[in-house]
Order: sequence, then structure tokens, then C-alpha cells
Amino acid sequence: MSPTRSIVLVITAVILLRVYKAFQAAKVVKSVPIRFCAFPQMTALGSTIPTFWWNPGLYFVWEWKDFYKKSGSEVVAFIPLVYGRSMLYTTSPEVIQQILGYDSTFQKPDFSFILNLLGANVVSSEGEQWRRHRKVTAPAFHQSTYRNVWLETARIYEDMLNTEGWNAADTFSTPAFNQATTKVALLVIAACGFGIPLPWSSPSNGLSIRDSIVTVASSILIRLYTPRLAYFLPITRLQKVDKAYTEFERFMKEHIASRKSEIKKMLALGDGADEKAGGDIFGRLVQASETEGRLGLSDQELLGNYFIFLFAGHETTAHTLAVTLALLGMHQDEQDRVYRHICDLLNTGRQLSFEDSGALTPVLSCFYEALRLYPAAYAVIREATEDTVLAYPSISHPGTDEHLLVPVGGLIVLDMVSANRNPRHFPDPDKFRPSRWDQSTDAFFAFSLGPRACLGRKFATTEATCFLSHLLRDWRVEIVRREGETDTQWESRVLYPKMGVTLTTGDVPLRFIRREI
Repeated sequence: MSPTRSIVLVITAVILLRVYKAFQAAKVVKSVPIRFCAFPQMTALGSTIPTFWWNPGLYFVWEWKDFYKKSGSEVVAFIPLVYGRSMLYTTSPEVIQQILGYDSTFQKPDFSFILNLLGANVVSSEGEQWRRHRKVTAPAFHQSTYRNVWLETARIYEDMLNTEGWNAADTFSTPAFNQATTKVALLVIAACGFGIPLPWSSPSNGLSIRDSIVTVASSILIRLYTPRLAYFLPITRLQKVDKAYTEFERFMKEHIASRKSEIKKMLALGDGADEKAGGDIFGRLVQASETEGRLGLSDQELLGNYFIFLFAGHETTAHTLAVTLALLGMHQDEQDRVYRHICDLLNTGRQLSFEDSGALTPVLSCFYEALRLYPAAYAVIREATEDTVLAYPSISHPGTDEHLLVPVGGLIVLDMVSANRNPRHFPDPDKFRPSRWDQSTDAFFAFSLGPRACLGRKFATTEATCFLSHLLRDWRVEIVRREGETDTQWESRVLYPKMGVTLTTGDVPLRFIRREI
């Protein structure tokens, strides 16, 4: 047989195998609409090739408006023809609650290894290992932690004004305020997460730990997918990433060893280790782990948890703060409503304090609404551990439910972009309406639900409430348009999402005008 003919036969066999697998997959999910595609959205090819009819990619959830409505179902099956596993996508809040809630039969799939980049952690683990991680990590988030978050955020805000020259001007413009919110979030994490209070402007000697943290948090995909040998090449970007990760791991391991030594001595002396572990998450986590003895976390697991807290707490909060201010700049009526509330609260002329945080619901509602419209965790993947029937409202027959059997091993993607704009749950879903959260946040699931709900939710919301309240008290926010640009055009250009590990946006140009007091 000639080589050419052999190649043709192999290609034909591969094609027939893929067609057979697609046919078998279609039989399993025949009760929902099926869309054939070239590659799974979550793979390297599927996510990098632009969205076309044959390759939905990551951006179909943004580009294909009313996709689920046109499909006639809130659950749709995507079956790849070239390679990869089939996946269900859903926009149904009811399905999300079933999958993320208590007694769920779904878990993270094996390919969630990206979350284990520096070690197993509370986000990536499952079953007994998750319960062990959760038992150790939960005590690290304490009421005193949140008070510290407020105090540090207020300090950082004032430091920003003084250092950047805001206090000497009545108007301040920036082409990329997201860079400022990134810095705010980083400094809050450094102070309250790791016990390292840094000034707004700190000198760098070579690659400082602050520079390392920034690089580590912004280069996860590079670190994950770049072969180790590539770091020996004379490529500046790769060398910077490698140096940052090396420095970050060295720094964290040294601090883990130091904190462990201190806490062991305190525990041995019965000298109040809980009070002396430190008000930061880092110290409390080490202390909680040491208290567990043999069931405590290894140094690598501690490092893995620190890393996931850094990544989740830094990028997510920074992005949502910038988007919140952008949306308030577009909707001056909403900004005025929040400003009046802050003024009413401070009618005696006093300063904002941590005790005010519970009374600043309208401010927090703006943050929630921005996170609803632009969810950082835009896609959540789960795998069925046993055959499970999911129920969700029918689009074609309102008032009745559809039922879908998901077999063991079946993958489902919780489409958080579409679910957070589901018109059944959110009237005027594309409209920025913070007041929808003033009375209840029961329908809010951007921080996840059930036993796996985000441990850092109150950390993030305290930081956001403090920063936004101080800034809106002192400054009116406006968007900076191009000549002739409308608000809608500005939003489409500036807030068009970038979908990587999380959903972010590009540079956010804003203008701040000092309020008359």
C-alpha cells in the first residue's frame, strides 16, 4: 500500500470515528437543541480562534445575543467534530442552583488543573480534601480581617490622592483608571492578606515583591502553557515571568516557615497564638493549619491557597471596581442617588467608618450590579459524578419544566454571562439598575452558591464599599468619550470583555471632578 493511500485511510478512519462519537453524543442529549462545532470552546484552539458559526469560541456568549431564546431552550448541547468532549451550556439560574447547591452530584472536572498552579487549594480540591482545606481556610476570614480591610482601603485611597496629585486639582483625568483599581486591590491584598502594608509609591530594587505579585497575577496562562525549556530562551517577557514566580514562591515559603516557627512557639507556651497570629489572612491561615496538627496543610498547599486568594482577590475586585465606576459615569442619575445616600449618612460631617458598611447598601448594590453585567467568573464547568436529572423552565411552553438526564461524566458549563442577563430573573437585563439589589441579594450568584460559595466575598465587598464610598463622596465620575461618541458606543468599545482565566475589560478612561462640600 502506498504512503499516500495509507495517509488517506488514516484520515478517513479518524473522520469516521469523530462522526460516530458525535452521533453517540447527540443520542445522549437528544432532548435539548444541539449545535455542532469544530472545537470545544474551552480548548486552546476553540478559545483563540474568533467566533464564527463553526467555532463559537469563548465570545459567543457575548456576540450571539438571544442565543438561548433562538435555540428554544435554556440548555444547549455543543458537540465538537474535530476533537474534544461535548458540553452542555446553560443560562438557567435554576440549573445553576441545582449544580452549585448543597447535595449536588456535580464536581469540578479533572482538567481544572489550572487552579493547582502553585499547589492544591480550597478552590480546586474536592470531597474529603476540600473539607480539609475548607476547615483550615475558613477561620482565616474573620470579622477583624474585614475591619482591617476597611482601614487599609481608606488609607490606600488617601495615599492615592496625595501621591497622584488629586488633592492639588479640581479635575483629574486618566486614560486607564483600571490601572489604579488594580493597584488598590493589590495593596489591599498585600496589607490584609499577607501583612505587608505598602505605600502607593514604593521604590523597586530589581524585582520587588510587589512587582512579583503583579506579574504572577497577570501571567497565569503564560506560566501554565509555556514549556519549562522556553524560559531558557532570550525572551524578556518569559524571563520576567519566570523570575517573578521564582521570587514569589521563595518569598512565600520563607514567610510560611517564619510564621510556622512563631506560632509553634506560641502554641507550646500557650501564649495566645490566635491573637498573635496576625490580623492578616496569611497569619490566620498558618495558625489554623498548625492547630490541626497532622490534618493541617502542607507548605505547598498553603502556597496554593495563598496563590488562589491573591488571584481571586486581586484581579476580580480590581476589574469590577473599574467597571462600577464606568457604569456610574454613564448613569449620572444612579451616581447622584448613591451620593445623596452617602451625604445623608454623614450629615453631621463625620468621616466614614467600618461601622457604616452595613448602612451603605446602595453603594454595594452598584458593585453587585456591575458584577452581574460583567461577571469575572464568566464560565463555571462541572462534571456529573452520577446520572442526574436537571429541571428548568421551558421557553417554548411557559409554566412547565423541561427535564434533562445528564449521564455520569457529562460536562456542563454554567454560562454566567447569559444567566446574569436572563430576563426571567432580571427585568431589563441589559440595564444598569443597582436598586434591584437594595432589598435582597438572594438572586445574586456571581460569588457562587452553596457550600463552595466564595470565601472572600465579604473581603471583596468590604473593600469595594469602602473605596467607592470614599471616592463618590469626594468626586463626581464622568466617562471620557471620543469626539462624537455616544454612551452606547463608549460602552461597546471600552467595556467589551476580554475572556481569559477571568472576564476583564480594556483601559477605562474616566474623569473625576471634585465635589463642592
